[in-house]
Amino acid sequence: MVSEKHKVISSSGHSFKYQGVFDLSRLYSEMNGWINNNSYDFEEKEHSDKSKDKGHEIKYVLLGEKKVTDYIKYNVQIEIIAVEVNKMSENLVSGKLNIVFNADVELDYKNKWGISRLSKFFFNIYNNYLIKNEIGNHMGKLYDETVDLQDLAKDVLDFNK
Repeated sequence: MVSEKHKVISSSGHSFKYQGVFDLSRLYSEMNGWINNNSYDFEEKEHSDKSKDKGHEIKYVLLGEKKVTDYIKYNVQIEIIAVEVNKMSENLVSGKLNIVFNADVELDYKNKWGISRLSKFFFNIYNNYLIKNEIGNHMGKLYDETVDLQDLAKDVLDFNK
């Protein structure tokens, strides 16, 4: 059986937009630091920088993964898209920024339940009855952590105003 993921954030994710002057390297560094300080394993899944007519288009996809138990894992994905980016000083750029946060709680990430019908039956009973409240608690905790990460990004951007 393949692991089961429960979305903590709606399928389109939490997002916010920002336009103005910002320090993209500080934003990246602060978010990476938050991921590491909260015991997540960090991965930069994607990084691109394309030169366009009105400035650069920069995209990062950052992943954080935290194994909470042998059965439950938290996954956080942050997509940072900056367009019309023009350098103003050594650290500051101007442009438009869109940041999207997604998070899910992954159950049985080690795939111990197997693939038979019987194991799927017990998997459903285990999740829907025996640990249903625990799963709900984990979803709430991950939601709070994701909002905390989103607030950090907003604070970093507000610092440059």
